[in-house]
Amino acid sequence: MPKEDAIHVPAQVLGPLGVAAYRMRLSNGYELVAHVTRRLQPVIGAIRTGDTLELELSPFDLSRGRIIGRITPTEGTPATAP
Repeated sequence: MPKEDAIHVPAQVLGPLGVAAYRMRLSNGYELVAHVTRRLQPVIGAIRTGDTLELELSPFDLSRGRIIGRITPTEGTPATAP
């Protein structure tokens, strides 16, 4: 699948499912499982419940996703302390 066919959406972390898998909720209420690749784990840092992350979804299977980045909080809202 070419990279340009992937769907990029923000999602909120509901909780961990394993070492690198997390239950996520999209803005429309849909829940899915997303994972972080080992190469990206040091870059993303610690993922906690309530964090907002950017996901990459395949148009063929919308029940699983890949975490590709962290969405920083907008100015005016306090950032969570590490």
